[in-house]
Amino acid sequence: MPAPTLNDYRATVQAAAQAIVDGLADDSISDEYDAIHEEVDGSCYVIYYHMARKVVDSFSDNGEIGIDEMGWEAITSGTSGLNDVYTRLAYYAMTADVAEQVSKIQNNDWKKFVGG
Repeated sequence: MPAPTLNDYRATVQAAAQAIVDGLADDSISDEYDAIHEEVDGSCYVIYYHMARKVVDSFSDNGEIGIDEMGWEAITSGTSGLNDVYTRLAYYAMTADVAEQVSKIQNNDWKKFVGG
């Protein structure tokens, strides 16, 4: 698997967010929160250790949001090492990134709708 790039990550986040917004619009998705978590949970950026590290260390501005929300003890509890910690942190970071992008798309669509 080639090394992930920031542009690849951003494109993945954008595509996931757009799929969620589209699903909400056509009623194939009823719960935005669940849809975001489902999109992120199986992402290669979360399940592969080397990619999770990139998300946390380089790609996301939300690399520490998991610690902020859950606390260090909860993030590290039951892990078998640093790789597991990175995957948990990447999950929270990517979840925040997708949620932020969903919000941006929805706000942009609203501005177009109202003529702004």
